[in-house]
Amino acid sequence: NEPVPLLRFTLPITGESLERTGLPAISPDGRHIVFVKSGQLWIRSLDALEPRQLGGTAGAQFPFWSPDSRQMAYLTATALWRVGVDGSQPIQVAPYRFSKGGRTPGGVWRSDDVIVFAPSATGSGIFSVPAQGGEFTEFYKRDPAEEGDFHRPSLLPDGRSLLLVVDHPARGAD
Repeated sequence: NEPVPLLRFTLPITGESLERTGLPAISPDGRHIVFVKSGQLWIRSLDALEPRQLGGTAGAQFPFWSPDSRQMAYLTATALWRVGVDGSQPIQVAPYRFSKGGRTPGGVWRSDDVIVFAPSATGSGIFSVPAQGGEFTEFYKRDPAEEGDFHRPSLLPDGRSLLLVVDHPARGAD
């Protein structure tokens, strides 16, 4: 195996700072970064010097990528949306009624085209919805004796399995 070359770059963000509900997320193909600034999604292609705003994404929070790196999903105050890297008009995937915790909710878009979201709200499980639209259903019901809530899921290399932080009522996060 050839060694992977070191890659360094900056993400020039002028004006307002990044929002904690939209920390930068690198696309699975490693070609783009998405982040939230001024309540809107911004995308930076690594072969471009400046990021560009994605129109129609007002109120965006907690962005994450599709497995093919062509789309991003994000929450607003009332619904889950998806939008293309090309800046196409956002499409509503599903409304939601779960509460969200402070800064650590997160979602993943699995290779089977299911979106899984961990709201990180005390007493909450994990929810899922088809990426093409539908209604959120409970994906994983928490065990109240052992699990307080779940934070920042990540996909494992198989594109389906999840790794996440579990907050335990008695001993804190693992």
